Amino acid sequence: MTTITLLRRHSLYSWMFCLVASMCLSSAAAQAVVAGRFERIDGTVAVLDAAGTQRPAVTGATVGAGERVETQAGATAHVALADGGLLVVRPDSTVAVLQYRTQAKPDDGASLSLLRGALRMVTGWLGKTQPRAVLITTSTATLGIRGTDFELMDNMQGSHVHVVSGEVLMGNASGEVSIRGGEIASLLRGGERPKLLQRGQGGAFDELQGAFGNSRGSGRFEDLVAAHANGIEKHIEASLRERGLLRPGESVKDFVERRRADVDTLRRRGELPSRDELLERMQDRRDSETDGKAKAPTNDRPVRPVLREKIERLRLKN
Repeated sequence: MTTITLLRRHSLYSWMFCLVASMCLSSAAAQAVVAGRFERIDGTVAVLDAAGTQRPAVTGATVGAGERVETQAGATAHVALADGGLLVVRPDSTVAVLQYRTQAKPDDGASLSLLRGALRMVTGWLGKTQPRAVLITTSTATLGIRGTDFELMDNMQGSHVHVVSGEVLMGNASGEVSIRGGEIASLLRGGERPKLLQRGQGGAFDELQGAFGNSRGSGRFEDLVAAHANGIEKHIEASLRERGLLRPGESVKDFVERRRADVDTLRRRGELPSRDELLERMQDRRDSETDGKAKAPTNDRPVRPVLREKIERLRLKN
């Protein structure tokens, strides 16, 4: 069995790899891209750039691709994303913005990594224009995000997802699972594949519901997050108009359908990079990022080159 054959068996998961690679081709350009602005800060929050230089996060300041947001115990940061979405970094957490592109081009998308702790995210138009255009990695999993409101937590047991609305695909080299509104899934360390948990008194589902509640800290801004999610169309329209991406008389729905059609056309013509090319570029990119640059998060758990390890596991199975 060849590597290509094995990758085809994991076509959906491999496509998620490819999209990450296409969004991480130029580190110099990435550092210039604004992913969002701090909308609300409660407690001590810092931003670390690609060189590891730290600055305090302040309301109205930007966070760019190639940077990390770190919150201390009891602190929370709300980042209004460039596509109209919202990123909430929970207390005692670190989130890295690997790439963020909002140019209405085929390689638009966002790639983030939850290095420790927890987050909540409401996706904007990126998640609507291209399925799985928003990707998040953890220590154990890769997540493909559709138009979604969800919570993600990474702890010593593994990675866990709670979907408020929409859909999230959670996967590794062994398989994947689709999580929809109201559902919770886990991918435990050493586990073969993610599992969708069943509701049941005293079971893992109930335990994780409590853990997600604890990860929110005081939770005093949760109503504001819900309000953003409920008004997401308004936020998306504002983002598109700010960038001049809406044509005269065009609605958000029309824009989404137009962008999807453009990407499908390019894919049929073979004008998008091949899967093998993207996988190779992604490996090179991950190598350069981890070559003396990766820093351990504050809980001293090393930052692992997650995507590279998963690709290597696929090749070793050959």
